[in-house]
Amino acid sequence: MSNLTKSKISVAAITVAVIGTALFGASANAWGPTRDTYTWQVPSDHVTFNSITDDKYWGDERGFTVIKDLGTDLTNDGKTAAGKITGEIGTNANTPNVVASKSDSDFKEVETAHDGHYYMIKMLVHNNASSNLNLTAKDTNIGAYIDKAYSKAITIQTDINASNCGANTKGNKGSECWFWDEAYIKSADDDQYKAEYVKDSLRYYNNVKLFSSGDSFTFTGDNDDSNLLKSQGVKIGYDKMDGNIPGCSQYMGFATFIVKVSKKDSTDTNQPNYIFYKRSRIYGTESGGWSTQTVAKPGDTIEFQIGLRNIGKTTLTNPILQDTMGRTVAFKLDSNRNGNDPESTDKASYQEPSNSGAQYHLVYNTGSSKFQSANHNSANGGALTLTNDNWGNEGIKVSSLAPCTDELMEQSKKNEQSGDEGRSLSGADKYSACPNVAINYTMTVPSADKLPCGTVTYENVALAYTSENDNKLSTSRVTVQNDDEHCIKQDTPTPTNGASQPGAPTAGTTLAKAAVASTVALGVCAVILVRFLLKRKESK
Repeated sequence: MSNLTKSKISVAAITVAVIGTALFGASANAWGPTRDTYTWQVPSDHVTFNSITDDKYWGDERGFTVIKDLGTDLTNDGKTAAGKITGEIGTNANTPNVVASKSDSDFKEVETAHDGHYYMIKMLVHNNASSNLNLTAKDTNIGAYIDKAYSKAITIQTDINASNCGANTKGNKGSECWFWDEAYIKSADDDQYKAEYVKDSLRYYNNVKLFSSGDSFTFTGDNDDSNLLKSQGVKIGYDKMDGNIPGCSQYMGFATFIVKVSKKDSTDTNQPNYIFYKRSRIYGTESGGWSTQTVAKPGDTIEFQIGLRNIGKTTLTNPILQDTMGRTVAFKLDSNRNGNDPESTDKASYQEPSNSGAQYHLVYNTGSSKFQSANHNSANGGALTLTNDNWGNEGIKVSSLAPCTDELMEQSKKNEQSGDEGRSLSGADKYSACPNVAINYTMTVPSADKLPCGTVTYENVALAYTSENDNKLSTSRVTVQNDDEHCIKQDTPTPTNGASQPGAPTAGTTLAKAAVASTVALGVCAVILVRFLLKRKESK
């Protein structure tokens, strides 16, 4: 990776967010990593976090980050954090099991942006190890990333990190692990917004510090709440913030913090203003057909496109485009396929890539990356083939893009085709006359016998860096339905030593089930975690 790219990573949002869905109305969900799941009655036999799919208070724990619009009143207390229905339970054993409707909640996964409003972000922390195994998560800490740039969709990513996930009673000491999820604040119009963390707003609630108690854990000193946005994160725990969280719902906790949203001044022309997008379609589609979500069949070849279009009044100086296809769990390089012919019959290899724990991969077609710009298009000899197939890993610096003049913007408005689904999805084609660059490449879906039965979902994020404090990301999703008789049958999980998950957390407010689509259950989420990259960079 180039030094320039590595320096940008320290400030960039390397994450996955289904921004297209957040912006355009479908269920937004972006979480990771893809992992084994458990149930309330059949919990884990080792240390792991937020992997129960039927938590009676939360629903699918993999979607563990939610958000609430507080309006202009900065209220940061337990009652606000609890939501509409608290459902508090004193202990696991000696109080009634109060269960309220999961659908009755004022926390959501996507909120609408309003200038000057405060928003509370709430995240679940639950060591899923069964209570009778006495397995404690060590060095547990949480972190957050908040988009820095003005945007129509603000991504807020939270994560949980521990040092001994996988630890069990059979001698496995475990290893470091990360779990992450996202919430979004989206614009309801053409205005752009950004969010900033409200200092000293971080709180932690559990059975020791109840929502209703008027008290909470706060973070000071070496464990100051400002670390929430840094690579080290903040340490959490149960009766004290020492990083130790025992297994079972009794020890579940909830972290909350607040951000303030501000709208970009439309008269401010000194700030960069650009659209960055990633989309896909079935290879061979003659025109249009672009979408943030593509439905494919086993064996299909998918064409992806990432693009950057300057719609502002300032020059974008040598922006960097990056696609995490080279560093994510969902993709691997296929050196056996002819990149100039994505429909080649050469047999593809599906060996496990060294940087991935994923089972199912899209296969990048070597040599398929094409670069398009004002100097490389159909009128000027065609797109430029990129000789470096690792460009996504390294990032690629492109020539400066001139401002979009009033004349070009007016021409763009005339060119807009409101009835074209591809245009409405990307949000970029409506400004088609403004300066832009784009990269197209193809990947191939494995054959039916190399995929599990049912639905597999691939997600992958692309990024654009334009300055130290202005970067954007965009994601494309490919969903594959595999009903072939030769598909890989999945094993049915069995109970762990008869273990059960008793009781429920005192702070277990009833929330709407996190919007994690059921089709993602067998999916391969190609997710990049911000804080992991920051920590890895600092260790070098």
